[in-house]
Amino acid sequence: MKALFWFGLICVVLGLWALLMQVPRQGKPSFQSGSVSMSVSRTHPGQVPRVVGAVLIIGGLGMMVTGCRERRC
Repeated sequence: MKALFWFGLICVVLGLWALLMQVPRQGKPSFQSGSVSMSVSRTHPGQVPRVVGAVLIIGGLGMMVTGCRERRC
């Protein structure tokens, strides 16, 4: 099979991962009043935008089809 097919398969897997998994993000809200400042470091779950996952999946499927058409899979 062609390398294009395998690259497309990797893109599809990464696209599914982007849609299903949560990526931790770190925030550091702070408060300052005069000479006193306070801050708290918090980690909260976030997701990769769904558009990124959809583009990876559609592009990967297109590459897989193109890779199969070049050399009969």
